[in-house]
Amino acid sequence: MPDIAAARQENSLQLIGRTEVHLRGSDLDLQTLQDRGVRLLGRLEGVVGTDALFRDDLSQRVAEADLRMHRVLDTVDDYIDKAGLNREVLPASRPGAVMVPAPVTRRNLAAENIGTVIVAAGYRPDHRWLQVPVLEPDGSIRQHRGVTPAPGLYVVGQYFQHRRDSGFIDGVRHDARYVVDHLLGRGDGDRRFAAPRSSAA
Repeated sequence: MPDIAAARQENSLQLIGRTEVHLRGSDLDLQTLQDRGVRLLGRLEGVVGTDALFRDDLSQRVAEADLRMHRVLDTVDDYIDKAGLNREVLPASRPGAVMVPAPVTRRNLAAENIGTVIVAAGYRPDHRWLQVPVLEPDGSIRQHRGVTPAPGLYVVGQYFQHRRDSGFIDGVRHDARYVVDHLLGRGDGDRRFAAPRSSAA
């Protein structure tokens, strides 16, 4: 990535695996969800009694999501064209426009017979508990492939730590291998921070 700091601010790509690549209809974009009966609302602000309260920001969030999505898809399509891969991949297709409903800021869960609420809001890292001078102004840990400026302090598994898959179980192995190589004093010689010195007994 040309700007890894900017890449870390981007949302994760949401991918769906399927064995029959020629089949359509298994996408889960907002329009597909809407067509299947999902009601789109703004950000959940809280719950008071049986009322769920939402921000009036659905139009803004849909517009921002569309902008990010098309930026990523444009980049992919551009690469396919420049690399001459048009015969190797399916023709480009884009999700349809989302019909943003009139703003709704309150829903009565009991009145709508909703008995279960699942919150899948994700999380943001919070390293304020770490009393070591390795935090960036945005709260992330300053590191290069897991090696921090603090001798003996290493980190793996952070979102986009070095690769797009650094935060996934299958991807963390790349950064973990780099950390082990750093500890053993071997590797490609790319060192942002000095290797820890072993102390004499």
